[in-house]
Amino acid sequence: MGIVGDLSYQPMSDPLSATPVQSDATAPRRKGLPRSVDPAKAKAATPVIFRRWRDPDGGIIALLPTIPCSYERDDLCTSYEHVGQHGAALYTAVIASTFSAKPEEYADLLVELAKIGYSDLRAYRREQPWMRRAKAKTVEGWREADRRQAATTERLGLEARS
Repeated sequence: MGIVGDLSYQPMSDPLSATPVQSDATAPRRKGLPRSVDPAKAKAATPVIFRRWRDPDGGIIALLPTIPCSYERDDLCTSYEHVGQHGAALYTAVIASTFSAKPEEYADLLVELAKIGYSDLRAYRREQPWMRRAKAKTVEGWREADRRQAATTERLGLEARS
């Protein structure tokens, strides 16, 4: 561990602020989380996966695996790039066409995401099963809301708008 005043040791810090994350080495380990992660914040954080394209330019893409972008297709997730901004991404195709990005490579994109409202992001290397379930649950919620609206429209005898 580091010594106070030793500049060679810096605890893991939040990439959006200069505030280091405090870690209590004596705290009991919580299921699946490192000691430095607050479990309440971990559940609220939006997962993001940063990847670098294989081409020579090697632009960075941020995949937001829990945020669906299509009502019809639940295999698509939201993505974000400097140039293209928001878009739909097929997670498996992007993973096959990219390399994992290093923190110094995606730092600019992380700051840009924070500026447009994604203030509570947590970086992951790969999509986790719970992320797919969360996205599927959101899509199903959209579909259920659409079914309820269609049933209400039919019950009231109103013509559905296209």
